[in-house]
Amino acid sequence: MGLSNGSSEGTVYLKLKGMRQEDAYPFLTRTVKKDDKWTTEGEWKQISGQLKSIKFKTFTSEKYGDKESLYLEIVDDAIYNIEISTGSALSRSIINSLAGTKKIDLIELGFYTQTKNDRSFKRAFVKLNGEDKSPWALSIDEQKSLTTVIEDPDTGDVIKRKYDKLLSKLKELCNPECNFNAQPRVTFEQATTSLDTHMSAPKQAPKQEEEIDDLPF
Repeated sequence: MGLSNGSSEGTVYLKLKGMRQEDAYPFLTRTVKKDDKWTTEGEWKQISGQLKSIKFKTFTSEKYGDKESLYLEIVDDAIYNIEISTGSALSRSIINSLAGTKKIDLIELGFYTQTKNDRSFKRAFVKLNGEDKSPWALSIDEQKSLTTVIEDPDTGDVIKRKYDKLLSKLKELCNPECNFNAQPRVTFEQATTSLDTHMSAPKQAPKQEEEIDDLPF
């Protein structure tokens, strides 16, 4: 019968999780419906294909208030709809890469944890159009200038950083031309029998431009 999540047959719905400090690494998990309840299953650290669309959506709930997510539609053996919350340094890095390229066909995303000076950081690498390194739309200095830093008036220590202006600018710049005509290469049933083959853990994350960890971006 093939994989089904109870909605929009032919599309695999994925969500980025593992972003808490205590989580070992970020990963994509599949959203499925079982016994009339939504749940998630599986862990994948990498996905690649043709980028069909980029969307930003905001949802409001009584418990969490407004929550915005980036949605990427990637087509390879099937159609993958990926949800990534915009409230993290990892997501801003992805948006920055997407905004730095005018036309995108092929995309490869990978997720990993970087340890530096006894601190762990959730990271993503983005390869666009087969290039080893995808340029950012905004440099680190430009990102700093759009970041609001709140300091303790007595000690000068950083209490909080706000990224509203930075995220707003990145979203404004993020309008590349995508391959809207991309179609799955095989049937949905064939694709789901070998999902792990197309969404696997990267052997080694490509080296990207180093970020300033104490921001953190």
